[in-house]
Amino acid sequence: MKVLIVTYYFPPVGGIAVQRVIKWIKYLPQFGIKPVVLTTEHGLGYVQDKSLLELDYIQNCKVYRLGGTQLSKYHILKNKGKLYSVYNIFLLLRYIRSIDLFSSWFYEIRNQINEIIEKEKIDCILTTSPPHSTHLLGYYLKKKYGIPWVMDLRDSMSIGPIRNKTFILKFQSLIESFYENVLFKRLFKCVRG
Repeated sequence: MKVLIVTYYFPPVGGIAVQRVIKWIKYLPQFGIKPVVLTTEHGLGYVQDKSLLELDYIQNCKVYRLGGTQLSKYHILKNKGKLYSVYNIFLLLRYIRSIDLFSSWFYEIRNQINEIIEKEKIDCILTTSPPHSTHLLGYYLKKKYGIPWVMDLRDSMSIGPIRNKTFILKFQSLIESFYENVLFKRLFKCVRG
């Protein structure tokens, strides 16, 4: 069985965000499940740990690195202290209707994903978040190919105890809450029938 793991954070990104995914890659093969990873081309994240790329099970895993060009610029500006630059505000306004600004990744690569599904003969899709817009990929592929989809939430979509209470984040929380309900209902419907 082949499972496509869709994750925004993957080595060389380090830190807590990648630990669950790298353990799946390590242990799933022991149960006859071959992981294939789909992640961003640019290794986007706050913490970098290139030593993770040297792990033998990471080296033996098929990894597709696609897209993330718009988000790369977002991260560069954010790291320079320009989080609220014109570019980042435009990116947020353009994609916030689709859960979060990270959904730009979904729209950038969705046509290329079809080739991966067909080439790799994927049996199951596993999406993990945050960012929560990774689940748009899972839902899109489930709907298009009828492949089983597992939605993994490392954090709640709509409740964030460490979030500050700016207007933009309150608005984003409303959108995430809407998508949380929609995606759970669609996932539940997929499971039931």
